[in-house]
Amino acid sequence: MKTKNYLDLYNKYKLKYLKLKKQNQYGGSISEKSKDFAQLQLDKINNIINEIEDLLKKIKIKTLSEDLSRYTNQINNLMDSLNNYLESNDMPIKINGYPFFDLEELEEGLTKFKNELDIEKLKSKYKLRETIYSIDEKDYEKILDIIIEEFNITQLIDIEKIFTSTILGYNKNYIIGYMVLFRFLIKNKIQLSTINNNISYLTFNSIFTLLNNAFNNEEYIPIMIELINQYIKLNPIKKVIQIRNPPEIEKIYGFNEIQIFGNINEKIDFIDSYDSKNKVIIYKSGIVKDEKKTNFDDLKQIINTLFRIPVFPKK
Repeated sequence: MKTKNYLDLYNKYKLKYLKLKKQNQYGGSISEKSKDFAQLQLDKINNIINEIEDLLKKIKIKTLSEDLSRYTNQINNLMDSLNNYLESNDMPIKINGYPFFDLEELEEGLTKFKNELDIEKLKSKYKLRETIYSIDEKDYEKILDIIIEEFNITQLIDIEKIFTSTILGYNKNYIIGYMVLFRFLIKNKIQLSTINNNISYLTFNSIFTLLNNAFNNEEYIPIMIELINQYIKLNPIKKVIQIRNPPEIEKIYGFNEIQIFGNINEKIDFIDSYDSKNKVIIYKSGIVKDEKKTNFDDLKQIINTLFRIPVFPKK
């Protein structure tokens, strides 16, 4: 009887998880909503922008400091409302440069933002989001190549666009950005090292923050591991990689501390080595785990180490 109850509970919460996952992952799409609803969204955004622009006009003709201060506060409140609306609706558009330093920068930012407020452009962005989230272990190469093409990725710095875009949603599935990175390196037969080569999304802080469990879905881990193994096989990298975490990681993760780059309050299992040939992770504790059970804490340590391996000149 107990077994049946546990099974019922498991199925109940699994179904609930899948429903929530779909809502959280896609953030809705034009195909799921009527065109009228999409237009209502854009109308709401345009109304806020019109209010802001009216206040900007008033500021230009006012001279009293108290009036300027009042209008500026109203603009700041409206900008916050606009940004919150975009985030709460998980729309694949954002206000670049927000928050702005001055009114001139604000006007320029709004002009650029308004160019994105078009039904067809919005539909195209939602369609790309749906295509990306159709990725699975069978067609991941095709989907990753589509992302590379859509984001016009021709060099490593271009991949930053994925991490700053809202195509995937707000603060969601940054792992896909790393998947694109590995696919790009594999396709172009590149071994990458961050030694004397600063890359924003490959700093220790970036890797350990962006690959947080809260931002990513576990279903992408097997694809990530497959890409990592392809990358290792392609390059002159030892099949057993000794994990070299920076000294600060033990301070951060070993003593239940909260750091400035993220709320890290749980200990993690430190990896001694990753054996890509035998497909196992070996922990400093002596525990050996099949790579099929890889979690995000494991990925952080493996990726952080992989890109700190020196690249030796080819003979």
